[in-house]
Amino acid sequence: MNWNAIAAIAELLAAIGVLASLIFLGLQIRQNTGWLRQQAFQLGTNEIRRWASNLSTSHANSALFMKGMNDHASLSSTEQLQFTMMIFEILSVWGTYQQHAGEDLLGLRESAETSIGGWIDQGWFRGWWKFNAYMFPPDFKLFVEDLLARHPGDAR
Repeated sequence: MNWNAIAAIAELLAAIGVLASLIFLGLQIRQNTGWLRQQAFQLGTNEIRRWASNLSTSHANSALFMKGMNDHASLSSTEQLQFTMMIFEILSVWGTYQQHAGEDLLGLRESAETSIGGWIDQGWFRGWWKFNAYMFPPDFKLFVEDLLARHPGDAR
């Protein structure tokens, strides 16, 4: 066997090694992506549970939330701030998840569309959004603006 044949075999083995490494790397990236999605799913779930728990375990929070939903105009300035922070908190969960998770693993898009659509129909959200939209990332603003356009309802 001459040196040229040995060099050709070595190049072939090296090419096979590179190909095997690329396949392995691809599998590792896919596995890591799956793990990151699971982590995003868990974090999103935990945030929603925490938000719901804040409402369900505190009579004052529940009462304020219901008052804001049903008679937003009657909120005092302190209540308006508290209510704004409640709404900001859940919208932030939806917005952050939408921005970073890619897929809608939790059904958060549907949850957001249903909740925000209901809030628009109640009449208070349009004014709230106009005053507070600056707090959210551009993609989430577009999402909410689309919902506002699809729910013309009461354009207060």
